[in-house]
Amino acid sequence: MGKIKRYLITFPVILIILIALFLVFSKRLFNIDLGISLFSDSERTTSVAVLRDVREICSFNTIEYIYKIVFPLDFLPEDVAREVLADKQRKGVTLNPAEMVYLEVYDLCREIGIDTASKRGDFVVVTSVVKGGYDFTGTVFEDPESAVNLNDTVRINKEENSLVIRLPDPVIADCIIEDATSENYPYPDIAINPEGWKKLTSFLSEKIKELVIEDGILVRADEKGKEFLERFFLDAGFSKVIFLQEENI
Repeated sequence: MGKIKRYLITFPVILIILIALFLVFSKRLFNIDLGISLFSDSERTTSVAVLRDVREICSFNTIEYIYKIVFPLDFLPEDVAREVLADKQRKGVTLNPAEMVYLEVYDLCREIGIDTASKRGDFVVVTSVVKGGYDFTGTVFEDPESAVNLNDTVRINKEENSLVIRLPDPVIADCIIEDATSENYPYPDIAINPEGWKKLTSFLSEKIKELVIEDGILVRADEKGKEFLERFFLDAGFSKVIFLQEENI
């Protein structure tokens, strides 16, 4: 009778231990996800909060460049004429990238009514505001609560109290061409119709993005974003914040 009693008491304890071990190691050993976690709920909650904070902070923390373009003077050297470029094309000579831009500018001027041969030196001054930052669309930052695997993007080391995080590459978040009116435009007016203005701003928008990238807007946006986030998470209690590139995590 004594042996049977000990067996009845011990068996439930062993069964509970086995079930607990199965729940812990089922996903690791058998790739089975039961949706139950005994030890990682707190860490996942913290990771989700970190990703949400990053998204909200960086949505407002962008770098801004103000660019003024004098079109077409900023794009055309004085010693290159459209006729020369067109003649080279007719003869089958391959134009280099810079010459292709020159020809594109000449053709655009002709379409929108700017006379490049005029002694007046027709031009239009365009002001643009370019913003650089992070785009979280389609990433785990967009909806961290629903993400299956957060470990590829954020890791928390409790022993070292450190945060390791991978941010997306910085991008041009916005490029706004400001509308010029007679009140705020101190330069000679040029008659460009709405369709011509649309063509001009479309061309300049792409060229301005290229110019600001060459000037380092994406590098500066990345530096500024990481600097701000590091200060935020250190103030929040982490001892160390490490940013990794995609290939390093």
